[in-house]
Amino acid sequence: MKPVCIQQRCAPVNPAYVEWPTVTLIALYWLFFLGLTWFYHELSWWIVMPLGGYIIALFGSLQHEVLHGHPTPQQWLNETMVFPNIALWMPYPIYKTTHLTHHINHQLTDPEEDPESYYICSEKWQQHSRFTQIYYRFYNTLIGRCLFGPIHVIVRLWLTELRNITIGNNNTVRVNAISSWIIHFIACLPVLYWVVEICDISFWAYFALFVYPGIALTLLRSFAEHQAVDNAGERSIIVETNPLLSLMYLNNNLHALHHENPHLAWYRLPKVWQNSRDLILKNNGDYYFSSYLKITRHYWKSPKEHPRYPL
Repeated sequence: MKPVCIQQRCAPVNPAYVEWPTVTLIALYWLFFLGLTWFYHELSWWIVMPLGGYIIALFGSLQHEVLHGHPTPQQWLNETMVFPNIALWMPYPIYKTTHLTHHINHQLTDPEEDPESYYICSEKWQQHSRFTQIYYRFYNTLIGRCLFGPIHVIVRLWLTELRNITIGNNNTVRVNAISSWIIHFIACLPVLYWVVEICDISFWAYFALFVYPGIALTLLRSFAEHQAVDNAGERSIIVETNPLLSLMYLNNNLHALHHENPHLAWYRLPKVWQNSRDLILKNNGDYYFSSYLKITRHYWKSPKEHPRYPL
């Protein structure tokens, strides 16, 4: 199955039927979130943090599933299921636009074209101060990405959106940016009301124990997700992992397969992987790790690669 591109975006292709495994998972996810926040004061912080981070990372995975057109034929209904934004930091309309741009596979990793690229083009790299270059090298280690990454991605997004709103290169850009943040504000209101007013969790406690570790877990997945090589088919990784992380990432750890089949439901990916393992690894240049533990051992204090874009 090949992605369908409209105006250089891989458009969502909704299924012809309801995908009940995803609907069930979304319902269970909301019950888990409501239960965890409701019983927050009965639990120790060291229990809340991993559970809170897990549910935020899973929320991002569900948003990802929805923007690709799942789990029903009605996209408005799909997006309604994940409308309250428990992650708080990124508006869904912006995530949808940038991620579908990311799925133009021949642009993968290009810092000028791929909104999700972690590379820096050579000209900009040379303009950075020595301190900034050292920071970006550290940021390309796993510990740097997970420790400082949540703040990095939040600040980067917000500064970009502030520029779009204030000095966007045309009125459409500014209007789209403003409307995205208005929608985001509305999506965050019920979450903040529930968390702060009903469950009596301070905003900063929620940020520290839910949002921050949730972003860090998401960055663990994306850390080695792509590499800048000439063959576009070899730019996406395959990582095998345990059922707990596979569920949290909705099998997006099988990332090369997802880029080949972006409209394949998350619960169908493992079977395709098992049936076509050799072919998938041949097509992606054997860019593969057998676990996130091995990625951690390789890169926890060593940069995955130089931040400067090599192509």
